[in-house]
Amino acid sequence: MLRLALLSVLSSGCSLYWDETGSAPGTGPDAAIDPNRCPPHTATIFEPAADGDVPHKVTFRVRWNEPGIPDRYTSMEDDFGNFFISGGGDVINGDGSTSMTYDLPAGGNFNFEMGWFCDAGNDGPTVVLAKRRIRTL
Repeated sequence: MLRLALLSVLSSGCSLYWDETGSAPGTGPDAAIDPNRCPPHTATIFEPAADGDVPHKVTFRVRWNEPGIPDRYTSMEDDFGNFFISGGGDVINGDGSTSMTYDLPAGGNFNFEMGWFCDAGNDGPTVVLAKRRIRTL
């Protein structure tokens, strides 16, 4: 009986340190990558102004501040979770910035975001580098 009680205490204590697969929590094959371990990168949104009122056809001018940022992305989303893609091709400007034009519905609020996927091959986290919120007229 004493052995059974001791075994019960030990097995319940072990569940605090190992999961059902036998590995420590956060170390298994599906463990998420800590975004703090991702290399630091920066990006800049030059225009439009933050929280600005813009025409429904708006151009964003942005720059990735370091060369070779892997797996970059830009995202335009409204407050209802709808995503929008830029129309036409992006234009590379003489100063190294990129201009992209969006034709958005009038009278809406939109969030533009740019960042990169840290360790995209292993479903790593997205790292947001710059954000901008706008309203269309």
